[in-house]
Amino acid sequence: MANRRNKLNDKQIQLLQLLYKFRFVTAELVAKHKGIRRSAVNNAFSILLDQELIARHYDNSYKIQGRGATYYLTPKALRLLRGSYKLNENVFRTLLKNKRLSDGFIDDNLTIMAAYLKLREAYPGIFNIFTVSELGDFDYFPEPKSSLYLSRKEPVNGLPSEYMLDIFRDNRKFILKKRIDVYIEHYATGDWGEGEYPTILLVCPDSRSEEYAQKYVESLLEDFDFLTTTKSALLNKHSLETAIWTDVFNPEKLISLA
Repeated sequence: MANRRNKLNDKQIQLLQLLYKFRFVTAELVAKHKGIRRSAVNNAFSILLDQELIARHYDNSYKIQGRGATYYLTPKALRLLRGSYKLNENVFRTLLKNKRLSDGFIDDNLTIMAAYLKLREAYPGIFNIFTVSELGDFDYFPEPKSSLYLSRKEPVNGLPSEYMLDIFRDNRKFILKKRIDVYIEHYATGDWGEGEYPTILLVCPDSRSEEYAQKYVESLLEDFDFLTTTKSALLNKHSLETAIWTDVFNPEKLISLA
């Protein structure tokens, strides 16, 4: 057991950084992200658990539901990363609350990681994709920050270069309306600065809530673009050529981001 207390290697540090990026992960999602076997991830998690650098959420109900354990950074790991790498202090304080968060909140974070992987797979090499933790140092984003921020690596004529993406679990209308209003108000402040405001990607829980979001945005007649889809469309397998997005102001034809 003593050899498990040795200094962390580069792969272990990278795994801790991945947990910082996504906040909550599962072995299955990490295996997909890294392109390695799940057994290798479980072995790495075992070592980090032993060193008390990560902790996990798991109880008997998880087994009944057919879900795996979720893992997160401990305060010890966060202090280690803060000492060696530049961590945003607000993000650092937020992540200290990991142990106390609900299953619903954790599930939302796992959905964001799954969406990240699907977008990376569907649009290979096209976007840099950032999570909330990675945007901590940038104060020109709306608050709360989007689930994901996509920045095109190379400009393409006629297509936006930047996107802010939100994934909704709750289909209540006032939740959708409130978030859309955040973007409207943020755009009006001019905090984004020079350049075109990012296109907003709204991932709705179902087709009915997507239709409501489209009608609400259309009634506002804003100067920047909203695209919508459903969570099932985003998380199902799709490719570069697959069109899953609806332009609120031109809904006749589904479009791709590529």
